[in-house]
Amino acid sequence: MIKVEYFRSKFKFIFMKKLFYIGAFSSLIFSCSVSKKITKYRDSKDPILNQNVNGMLSRPLLADLSVENVRKEVTYNALLKISEDERKANAMQLFLETHSCDFVVDPIYSFTKTDLNGKTKEIQIKLSGLPAKYTKIVQVDSLPKSIQQYQSLAKPVDRLNYINSIEESDPTVGVEFNLGSKGQQGLQVDFLLKNEILRAYIAAENFGNISPDFEMDFIKDGDTTENAASGSGNNLSSISLGVMKEFPVLNRLKFRAQGGLNFSNYADLAVESFGIGDIDNISRIGLRLGMGIDIRVYKNISFIVKAHSNINVLNLYSKNPTGNSSFKVKNFEMKNQPLYFIGYGVRFVF
Repeated sequence: MIKVEYFRSKFKFIFMKKLFYIGAFSSLIFSCSVSKKITKYRDSKDPILNQNVNGMLSRPLLADLSVENVRKEVTYNALLKISEDERKANAMQLFLETHSCDFVVDPIYSFTKTDLNGKTKEIQIKLSGLPAKYTKIVQVDSLPKSIQQYQSLAKPVDRLNYINSIEESDPTVGVEFNLGSKGQQGLQVDFLLKNEILRAYIAAENFGNISPDFEMDFIKDGDTTENAASGSGNNLSSISLGVMKEFPVLNRLKFRAQGGLNFSNYADLAVESFGIGDIDNISRIGLRLGMGIDIRVYKNISFIVKAHSNINVLNLYSKNPTGNSSFKVKNFEMKNQPLYFIGYGVRFVF
């Protein structure tokens, strides 16, 4: 017989308690949410271009322009401590220098602003337009009639200044604590994956008020006769890991679904004595399915309600035979164990 010495007696997930302390300490340190917000907007008309005021009257100048028919662009990483007009002027100067031109026809300014924790950290301006150069400049005594007629026309300027998009990234780490049915005490830590769609999680729970009964058959070493035994389990602990998907419904409300692997353990088993020894603990490996809701109450703090169910697939036994005897467990069945567990608690994200 192969004796499965799996997680010896009094397996109560001591390390789970340590996780509680670590999680609590982490949530205090990182209680300030790290959120990132990127806002993009565009200004495609600028009615003031190269206006020159000399303080004296002079004969007008007429200039011919050579305009390229291909739009070009530059990207300017703007200073934060200057005004928007100054940023646009700096972007214009960068365009003129980069493309060696004297004028920009139909300039379009595209802005990208990055905020971290509500504070602007970066402003990027992309300026595109048609480069133009002066080819001929003449001084005239009077303006041509066509220019005079053009000056008398009403020329309202429509400014197409609008927001293109606002992108807010989700916090990458979540820590939650929960209480619940059957004396449940739980801790979960989850991380946003690179695809920014799913979150990987690891959860640990301890249940202080659950003592299901079980029945089993066993065969003594060297014997073929099946004998029945019964008992009860105590101190249920479990660990699960898998993936979680959140579904935003309202501004402060999210639904969630999760699934993964589950490992649970019953310690302190009471087994009727048949002169063969005891079972120190029973470990169960299976699947976990869960769902819940997340209600944000303040910035990075949420109230959660969740439920999960464990689907057992495999049982492992840690046996403590008497003397040189050994036995094999068969037809193990757990009675009156809850089909699902409900918990509620608080969640921190950062």
